[in-house]
Amino acid sequence: ELSLASSEIYVALERAGTWQGELVHTSRDGRKITVLTRWWTRRDSGSTGTNVLEIDTDIRALKYAEAARIHFRSLFESTPGAYLVLTPRAYEIVAASDAYLRTTSRNRSIIGRKLFEVFPDLPNDPTADGVRNLRASLQRVEANRSADAMTVQRYPIQLPTEEGGGWAERYWSPMNSPVFSPTGELIFIVHRVEDVTPFVLAKQREAKEEEAMQILHNRAAHMEAEIVRRTQELLRVNEELRQTEARFHLLADTIPQLAWMAKPDGWIVWYNQRWYDFTGMTPAEMEGWGWQRVHDPKELPRIMEYWKSALEKEEPWEDTFLLRRHDGEFRWHLSRAMPFRDADGRIFLGQCHFVMPTVASCCGLAPTPILPTSCKRKKLPARPIAPKINSLPCYRTSCARHLRQCLRSLAIW
Repeated sequence: ELSLASSEIYVALERAGTWQGELVHTSRDGRKITVLTRWWTRRDSGSTGTNVLEIDTDIRALKYAEAARIHFRSLFESTPGAYLVLTPRAYEIVAASDAYLRTTSRNRSIIGRKLFEVFPDLPNDPTADGVRNLRASLQRVEANRSADAMTVQRYPIQLPTEEGGGWAERYWSPMNSPVFSPTGELIFIVHRVEDVTPFVLAKQREAKEEEAMQILHNRAAHMEAEIVRRTQELLRVNEELRQTEARFHLLADTIPQLAWMAKPDGWIVWYNQRWYDFTGMTPAEMEGWGWQRVHDPKELPRIMEYWKSALEKEEPWEDTFLLRRHDGEFRWHLSRAMPFRDADGRIFLGQCHFVMPTVASCCGLAPTPILPTSCKRKKLPARPIAPKINSLPCYRTSCARHLRQCLRSLAIW
């Protein structure tokens, strides 16, 4: 199944000599297999026909993982409780329920920002302690690895312009709970709040003290039941979050490629386990721009320039370079990144690396193995094709040179 009409693909091959996109293959047993494919054209001297070389990469696992994350995000955002999901230590907001956004008069532009940048203390108020108290609670969650329920907190919030601007008095009943990975690592903190401002203000009004007490009394039984219900709901959401993250990590860590994910500015936020196994690095060493440590310093300026250009243009990226293995040996890799947008319109880059051992072998870095079976040849004659690889339109590019070296490892070469 083609993503474009075959005529459009052939026009692209005729014009540029290459085409890249997603295809759906049907296996012998009838299963559908989604692949990332790239075609190159070549002509044999003395022949009027055109041959096509195709390289496919199975991306079913990445497609499934992406669909699972989108489904879970929709489930979480529609939860009736007011929830935020934060990263440990940095307290960056990675998810927010619709109820939380309504309660705090915010929108999804807060995703990706730091919690205390979005909700600072009231300026010029020496009694303001909301930031200090909330930070202390989050730190207790990290230290004790257990939920932390806070007392009612005074924490004014700044209203948006469309609601009049300025600061609004708010009182909250917060609770912070940890979320662990399958290996026991603290990966998120769920921050749940309930706006109790009406009850606190009612209690503070001396003229309506009796009315306030009656309101609080009538709400006591309801709030007790609500606390139990919300606690059970929080446990359920935590379990669903843990299971979804576990499925995602299992899929991502079992694919044979090195995989990663970046923000729109190029900051790497996630690697799969195979990346750490190959490089021997830790998450702390690789966070952000730490990936530069495992690149050849001589090639790094060129790689950075090409990478930043792709980020600015929001276009697919592909490059071939050496990566340092955990034992200090450099191995050749072909790396690709495809931009995509989530529901909020934010751009992320999901990337899949696959090792090119034949390229490393040709460079004298390792024995020459057999070329991966994902490399398929279409309509090639049963005669030597090495002298004719020079006729590829993109021969002088880095990718063409590596392709030529890959073909040398074939028995028919």
